[in-house]
Amino acid sequence: MSTLKNGVYWHTENDGNLNFPSKYGIIIKFGYEGDGYGDFDALFFTHVTGDIYRCSGNKTAFSGWVKL
Repeated sequence: MSTLKNGVYWHTENDGNLNFPSKYGIIIKFGYEGDGYGDFDALFFTHVTGDIYRCSGNKTAFSGWVKL
């Protein structure tokens, strides 16, 4: 996640990432991109169920997804 640019993304099960909380959803990623560490926060809105998850981290740490 830290290497992903700030923005809004559509996640599908075929995009090669296994650590998302659902097969499909919308990701909003935001954070500081200028220091090389990529400090970020992200929200994941699951498609169909409507659950919302949050995570945060940087280049060396990831909090994991927490259901809100």
